[in-house]
Amino acid sequence: MANDKRDNIMKLLKINNVLDNINNAISMMIESQFDESNDINATMRQKLKDGFAGSYMLDTSVEAYDKYYTDEDICVLLEFYGTETGQKMILIEKEITESLSVAMENKIIEVLGIEKE
Repeated sequence: MANDKRDNIMKLLKINNVLDNINNAISMMIESQFDESNDINATMRQKLKDGFAGSYMLDTSVEAYDKYYTDEDICVLLEFYGTETGQKMILIEKEITESLSVAMENKIIEVLGIEKE
């Protein structure tokens, strides 16, 4: 991948908070699945947190954007996020992601027949 494209992808990931949203979703998932009630869960939580630490999600995100978007697509997206609608999308994307995460968690609980605390 050309450096210009990588740089533009990095700008896009920063502007649209992709990594923050992914990291928040991962944290919510880990927290909901492995409470701190026993040593095994604490170990699993730490193992998962360590596994997603560092540049793993950044590198994976850059690769995904490179695979599915052309240089032109990335430039158009950067322009879009500079518009009023693009800025609005950035502001509400976290709330949408959190709502979807809660909905997924509730569905998992429903399907597995787990009682909510």
